[in-house]
Amino acid sequence: MITLEWRARLQPGESVLILGATGVAGQLAIQVARHLGAGRVVAAGRNQRVLSGLAQLGAEATIALDVADRELTDAFVQELSRGPFDVILDYLWGAPPSSCWRR
Repeated sequence: MITLEWRARLQPGESVLILGATGVAGQLAIQVARHLGAGRVVAAGRNQRVLSGLAQLGAEATIALDVADRELTDAFVQELSRGPFDVILDYLWGAPPSSCWRR
């Protein structure tokens, strides 16, 4: 994926957050991030059925985006407590990602 390799210049061991990971592009991004050597991949999405299977594609953790704002903020804070993300791929922009920056 050109975005991760050329634009973000993902380096082996870096961490990646993928917003919109339950869509086709997001699922592909998980696999590409792992292929490029990402150390940690966190996948966020709304489709719980798809979200539950993203570990098989390489996601280390998942965040459900179809929850209350406070619960969503807490989920982002929990993942950020493990360290910052080096790369964020955002296929969604809007309320979910902005809720984690309000804290």
